[in-house]
Amino acid sequence: MAVTLFALFALVGGTIIAWMGPTVMKWFTRISAVSMAVILAALVIYVFAYHGFSSIWDAKPCDTSFIDTYGDDLGIRWNKATALEANLGLGMSWGFFFGGWSRLARAESNGYHGCQLGWGALAVVAGLFAAFAALAIGEYDPTAWFIKVSEDTGSVILPLAGIVLFAIANLTSVATLVYPEAVAVKAKLPKVSWVVALLVSTIPVLFMLNNTVYYMVSNVYAFIGLVTGAYSAVMVADYLFVSKGKFRLREFFSVKNGYRYAKGWNPAALIAIICGLLTYLIILNPLTWVSYSGIFPYTTAILPTILITAIVYTVLMKCWILKKYKVPYVNDNEIEA
Repeated sequence: MAVTLFALFALVGGTIIAWMGPTVMKWFTRISAVSMAVILAALVIYVFAYHGFSSIWDAKPCDTSFIDTYGDDLGIRWNKATALEANLGLGMSWGFFFGGWSRLARAESNGYHGCQLGWGALAVVAGLFAAFAALAIGEYDPTAWFIKVSEDTGSVILPLAGIVLFAIANLTSVATLVYPEAVAVKAKLPKVSWVVALLVSTIPVLFMLNNTVYYMVSNVYAFIGLVTGAYSAVMVADYLFVSKGKFRLREFFSVKNGYRYAKGWNPAALIAIICGLLTYLIILNPLTWVSYSGIFPYTTAILPTILITAIVYTVLMKCWILKKYKVPYVNDNEIEA
């Protein structure tokens, strides 16, 4: 109950920060960024000073369910494949927010480099050392790390300061998730009030208050990988092999011509996505975490999904769609970057 109450507090607090507008958001995100940097630096120093790299390297999985089921060798494969699958899903989930965050930047370069560095290099470093801390301490709950820090250092002030900074970062995380979504709702439905837009944007977060959903986080990331793996494969394949990064921006919004294909639908994209979804489900059931084909512990489900989807889309576009339908930048040679 305490965890749920504090989660509600973070949700309400973060939504209030978002409601207060862009100036407040700017300062809270700056404070949060510094807070996260301080926490990360402190964790790096603590982990290597009190535990050393050998304890991380030699750490055994806390959850032995896969090893108990499949034995030592195959069980370790399942552990590694599961960890990789969940992290790929987590990483791909942020892609949906890039557009929202980028539109909040004052300059195009700020939006681009902010996402590339913040959710690229810095996120990888933060995730890596968070994993190091979990392995060294033997706890996967970050709040439990501060208790261990207090026991090892004999200090109450340091872990307390860490918890305060952690709370600030969590409040701001909620705000930075809710705010861009509310902006998107307002852009689509301008007559909706700002308060209603914010409330609508908080609805998905409420599901995480349910313990069953919260502790199925790997399954949630797998579902994200299932959807975004196929979708992103179409986008990237089109960018690299079909349009090659060239398009007619005006035609995106044309209701008469533009990118219409078959009555507004691109058959190549639909078929490719279906093939991608089937590929994923054959390799891994994201709900039961069972591999019907037995391929999963030797590979992830997301990466083959991306590969198959991209190949099917590229072949269908070049051999069928581009020949059958009038597509801007290809058939009329009018290119607008």
